Amino acid sequence: MTEPTTNATAGVSGVIEAIDRLKGYLTGYKPDTRSVTYDYRSGTSEMTMKITVPDNRGRKVGKIKIPREEGYEIREMFSSGDFTPVGAKWNQNSDYWILDPANLPAGENFMLRLNNENVNEAVFEEIIDLNVPEDPMSKSGVDQYWVQSSIRDPKTLQDIYKDFKVNNVDLNIRVGVQPCFSTGIPDDVIDRIERTRELIEASNEGDRNAVNTAHIRRREARKQGSVTEQRIASMIRSLANPSKFGEFISIESPFRQENIESDTLSNEVFPEEISVEVATNLDLEQQAAKGTLKFEKENYTEHIEEETADLL
Repeated sequence: MTEPTTNATAGVSGVIEAIDRLKGYLTGYKPDTRSVTYDYRSGTSEMTMKITVPDNRGRKVGKIKIPREEGYEIREMFSSGDFTPVGAKWNQNSDYWILDPANLPAGENFMLRLNNENVNEAVFEEIIDLNVPEDPMSKSGVDQYWVQSSIRDPKTLQDIYKDFKVNNVDLNIRVGVQPCFSTGIPDDVIDRIERTRELIEASNEGDRNAVNTAHIRRREARKQGSVTEQRIASMIRSLANPSKFGEFISIESPFRQENIESDTLSNEVFPEEISVEVATNLDLEQQAAKGTLKFEKENYTEHIEEETADLL
């Protein structure tokens, strides 16, 4: 999911207004929002709301209607006391979710669980602040990226909701690895890859003179070793493999490491960056998460040197 911009206007007024609109459709039933859970990664939300429906003749007057355009779907309804599922069925048409209160069982207090499977990105911009540095701080051969995520305006949310969570808050750190490859891989090997790329580019452009020149330069470079370009490319891909690269990455709690992605040998001799995704969960108790992602740059460079030494 696209990350919220770090300069988004602070405040959660839009979120509160959306939930207040939902409560407005339940006017007369004392709606009380018990919990709100957002999932940043999937762009979804779940809400649990208590409603009070007096067990009297008033149940036969009118129906409860919630516009579908609000984005919520009724997932479950159960008794507030013993959490017994309620058999009364919510019907739906193209415009509304509809419940006839006359079909409810005995009792007054019920819980509604509603899901929104397509939360607008602007909602996350209002409730979450992310900080991901572009440049690391280097110390003793280790690149350190300080990352932070937090709930905006938690005081307002605490005053309104008993339980408010944002799960799977992802942050994407672009870890620079180009210096590791340019230092760790022998110059003759890099030269061979460059000459091969020049030949491919010249062939694609259809410039005969450039193709002839590239052929000569590539032939001269090949004299420096017997290893094929295919093996060299395979070796570089393996060095940037997520599982191998992950051995040189660590992240402080409460963050956890998620995916590592590397687009190797697309347009470059070797990757300039490798994407590392970390995640955490936020709530009204843990309103902010801070930590440092560490990349053992010096050790990774030495690993590249060791693995490519026999390519000469």
